[in-house]
Order: sequence, then C-alpha cells, then structure tokens
Amino acid sequence: MKKTKLVIVGGGFGGVKLAHDLADDDRFEITLISERDYFCYYPSLYHSATTGLTRESIIPLEDIFGDTAVTVVHNKVTGLDKKEKKVICRNSKSYDYDYLVLALGVVTNYFGIEGLDKYSYGIKSKEEVEKFKAHVKSKIASKEKEDHNYLIVGGGPTGIELAGALPGYIRGLANQAGKDIKFKVTLIEAANRLMPRGSKSMSRSLKRRLNNLGVKVMTNAHVQGQDINHLTIDGKKIESTCVVWTAGMSNNPFFAENDFVMHNRHVAVNAYLEAEDGIYILGDNANTPYAGFAQTAMNDAKFVGENLVRKIEGKDPESYRVKKPVCVTPVGPRWAALQYGKIEMYGMMPWLLRHLADARAHTELEPILQSVEQSALSLRS
Repeated sequence: MKKTKLVIVGGGFGGVKLAHDLADDDRFEITLISERDYFCYYPSLYHSATTGLTRESIIPLEDIFGDTAVTVVHNKVTGLDKKEKKVICRNSKSYDYDYLVLALGVVTNYFGIEGLDKYSYGIKSKEEVEKFKAHVKSKIASKEKEDHNYLIVGGGPTGIELAGALPGYIRGLANQAGKDIKFKVTLIEAANRLMPRGSKSMSRSLKRRLNNLGVKVMTNAHVQGQDINHLTIDGKKIESTCVVWTAGMSNNPFFAENDFVMHNRHVAVNAYLEAEDGIYILGDNANTPYAGFAQTAMNDAKFVGENLVRKIEGKDPESYRVKKPVCVTPVGPRWAALQYGKIEMYGMMPWLLRHLADARAHTELEPILQSVEQSALSLRS
C-alpha cells in the first residue's frame, strides 16, 4: 500500500507533537524538517537561564525520534513549490508531500531600535540561554568594581518569569564566587502595566510580587536605543550590565515570502487549520484566538493529526474547536499567578499547578521528554 507523504516543518510543540502522535501509523511516511536539531521546552527556558540545568529544556530531536519511523531532517526550509507539492530547503534539497504542516514558530522583532540586535541578550533558544549565562557569570567573576544593573525589556510572561528568578540566580553566583556585589534588576514595559492582555488586578499582583523580590518595575517606558554600556529609555541613558530583550516577536517571514494570505499578522486558516488545500498551519503561525501558547500548539497538532487520519480513511474532517489555555506565570520561588477567564489565583497553589501542568505536558509528549522526566516532576525553586 502506498504511504501518504506527510512533511512537517518545525521542531517545536506543534510539529513534534504531531509527528509523535502519528509516528506509529504505518499509513504515513513522516518527514520532520527543523532548522534546530533539538526540541525546546519553552515554559522552562527562563529556569534554564537561571540555573545550570539546560537539560530540562533542550532535548535532541534524534533522541526523540531515533527509534521511530519518523525521518528527521536538520535543514532550513527556504521555499515551496505548491503546484508540484515540494518543500525546498537549503543546498537545493527538496521533499515531496501529499500533506504539508507548517509550524515554524515566531522570530525576534527589535522594531528597528538601534543597537538591540547587537548588544542585547535573549533566552529563546539553547544558544541564547548559554550566551546569556556566560555573560552574567563573566560579569560576576570580573575583578572590576561596579554596580551591576540588569535590565529586562518586556512585561509579558517571559520577562516576568526571568525577572522573578534572576535576583536569586545572581546572589547564588556571587556566593559561589565569594563576592559581595551590589546589583539591581529592572523590568521595563512599554504599556501602562505588566501583562497588558491580562486583568488589572493580575498586573498589580505581579508588580507587587516583583517588588517584594527586589525587582524594580518601569511601565510606560519606551526603549529607543542601546550601546555597549547603556540602554536609552525615553531619551535618558541608563547604565547596563546586561539587557535581555523579551518584548518583541513577529510571525515567521517565510509565510509572507511564499504568498500566504495574512490576517492580523498571522496566516489565515479555514475551519480545518488549512491555509490552502492540504497545507496546514499550527500554533504561533495560525490566525486562531489563542495562538502563542504551547497548549494551543499541542491542541492544534492533535486536531490536525486526527483530521489527517480521517482524510486517509475517507471520512469528513471535523471543524476546529477553540480551547482556552490556562495562563500560569511563576515569579520567584514557590509563587505563581494563574488566570483562566475570570478566575485568578496567586501564591503556592498556582505554582504547584504550574508544575503539574509541566508534568502533564511531559507525559503527553512522551517519550519526547523522558530524558528530563525527573527534572519535570521535581519541584523547582
């Protein structure tokens, strides 16, 4: 029996979940193409950036799919031949498909602000995390006598999580080095409050928690430029030891470059998450209500996988069902904020729920995260 060729582009939550779900179905010939050779568990990246445990966030794709029939290709997709149904990669390599699933994720957007691309740090990949940690360690180990000023730009979940964890990390490194350093951590947000898409009460609670951890919060603060030692905010230069940019993300430029219809800066999709016949869009890239959440990407993958099975069995596909994600934001040791619709919770209980959610994600993605199971199920401080 001729197998259905399924090409999945993207090694994030959506792409990996879909490949994993269909890996044992011998009616499919599955090729997973990823620019990175590893899966990144984004919810714990902030923690990896403030500990030595990158293994809890970074898992090689070959470890995930080595014992399956999924073919993993480490390459960058550069174009599509939609008429011939071919995915084109670097070095002129191409892959035929019957069905194509695009789950490329987003890219960093500096909004044209001068110096950010050259001098700021990020925590969105293994490479960025390692570069950030090396910089912080070098500054603390330095013999220079200076006050340390760490600036985090972006008052969304990533910025808040990092800001909550960073003071403890710096103190730990200083203690290990036997040094007594003075440092400040400042979280900078352009809007008038943290988590502007959330409730005002959550914004106030998050700010209060950060202040209690010694983090200064600046709102209505607009970054205008950066040089090697300063960040310019509203015309004023602020000395910086390290600037971490978590503020701006944009849809992958691949879609505009390949003539996909865009809506609200996302790819327009139909009721089956198709952008065009046989081409599906998952997660961050699709114009769905909760694009940007890992839970959404996994829900999308499960939905598309089930519909692909229905298609090859000659059944009608089902329509997409929106699922509202639970937003849980850890802020420092044993404290988190939870928001689900109008429900809000703060403190130890949401923090425990976040760990349970991580454990559930690990379970759903097994054996994807077997190598980090102990890290996922243990309570992290």
